[in-house]
Amino acid sequence: MSENDIWLVAGLGNPEPRYDSTRHNAGFATLDLMAEEAGESFKDSKLSSIARIFKEGGPKIFLDKPLTYMNSSGASVQSMISYYNIDPSRLIVVHDDMDLEVGRVKVKLGGSAAGHNGIKSIDSYLGTPSYYRVRIGIGRPSRPGGSISWVLGKFSPEEKEKMAEGEARAIEAVESIISEGLAKTQERFNAR
Repeated sequence: MSENDIWLVAGLGNPEPRYDSTRHNAGFATLDLMAEEAGESFKDSKLSSIARIFKEGGPKIFLDKPLTYMNSSGASVQSMISYYNIDPSRLIVVHDDMDLEVGRVKVKLGGSAAGHNGIKSIDSYLGTPSYYRVRIGIGRPSRPGGSISWVLGKFSPEEKEKMAEGEARAIEAVESIISEGLAKTQERFNAR
């Protein structure tokens, strides 16, 4: 299996059921939808919950939901990259972003963690920030200093609708990065 045929898509979130449907679990929710659409399911290993998408004649895509909690996501991602011999340039991380309005999707390669502890952990474990990121907006709290309760809070009914659209667009962005590259994907998703 050539490493050029393999991609790792990591969705960030927290593994306990109490965190289901929280803003911080936007990455997990997106990967759940991606696996479901491919008719795959996740199986737990030591550090990750993993699903595989192998399409005839297409790339091999591993979906990784770290079981290490958000702030230690890098351990799971590093483990997957090492085990499957995947170059970090073929890593796509799907995560929540408070700097974008709810449901908005933007794509980038590398850059700052912008205060996101899951991204900081991955940067630290990999020793590089040079991997793709699909960011899904969760908006900002209305009062200052409420970031932790905001990201661990649930979406309102109106926000759930926007997030469903955002998660579907995030999947399109992942697929676009793999098939069309960064420039075309950014053109399509970042302009607005």
